[in-house]
Amino acid sequence: ALVAAETGHLVFSTLHTLDAPETINRIVAAFPPHQQDQVRTQLARVLRAAVSQRLLPRADGKGRALAAEVLISTPYIRDCIQDADKTSLIADAIVAGGSEYGMQSFDQAILALCQNHTVTLAEAERWVTNVEEFRMRLRGITPGGTAVAQSIETHIEAYGPGAYGQKHGHLNSAVFFVLKGRGHDVHDGETIPVKAGDIMIVETGCVHQH
Repeated sequence: ALVAAETGHLVFSTLHTLDAPETINRIVAAFPPHQQDQVRTQLARVLRAAVSQRLLPRADGKGRALAAEVLISTPYIRDCIQDADKTSLIADAIVAGGSEYGMQSFDQAILALCQNHTVTLAEAERWVTNVEEFRMRLRGITPGGTAVAQSIETHIEAYGPGAYGQKHGHLNSAVFFVLKGRGHDVHDGETIPVKAGDIMIVETGCVHQH
């Protein structure tokens, strides 16, 4: 299938996986370890999209409703596929890429089904990845933890006194988020390491590290 795609053929394939990130890992794992780096490079080059689906019982009892996770191959996604250390970032990239690229996570799809009363709250909570985050979104609260930079090296350049800085790159504009990746923040001439797990507060294009 990879060779056919590389020679210009349109290839459709199906896999029994839970979501789009697992689909990537399943394809790579099907090959011997010594070939997996090459397969990642090939897959990053030819993959255009991955769509995963779950069928949830409808609230009215008339069949099932489709919840679909959509992964679109962007430059950042291709980078995450090619580098095994970055593949875990794909899930957050799907969440962050909704408005710009049309991507959608399962939790986002299930949230929409619940909000329009297609499925019940109890049924929705059986299928979502993070129940507490899901409940926050139902109340209109945007939780943190979905910040994704288009480059894994995130640079945050501070200016003036205080710990606020000009925001660079494609970071999520949530009220707060947990930074994924690594980089540095320059504050008062001192370089401060920024690592995964650091909490950043975003305020109108500025950031405050905690």
